[in-house]
Amino acid sequence: MLQKLKSESGILGKKFSSLQKEMEDQRESVRKQQAEVVKLNAVIRDMEKDIVVLKKEIAERDDTIQDKVCMRVPHALCLSGIICPPNFSDILNSGLVSVLLFVALCEML
Repeated sequence: MLQKLKSESGILGKKFSSLQKEMEDQRESVRKQQAEVVKLNAVIRDMEKDIVVLKKEIAERDDTIQDKVCMRVPHALCLSGIICPPNFSDILNSGLVSVLLFVALCEML
């Protein structure tokens, strides 16, 4: 009986130490994953900042393109013989008309 209890105790001791090692491995894995989450969140924040900067740059370029189109289009209309409404330049200069809408307006004239 005593021998049986000693062997069971030895087996349980090995299982206990094995489970403790497994728990420590899991804790280490959780720590690594948490560190990875922190690193990825930093990357996300940096990319969000880049997106804001790039959107601003795109808006500035769109404004520049629109300004150039607004300056050139009335001359092209005059050269082609198309008569523009009196407030057409105001509409173009206000920035409310996109290039596609502008083309549609020209086709209607």
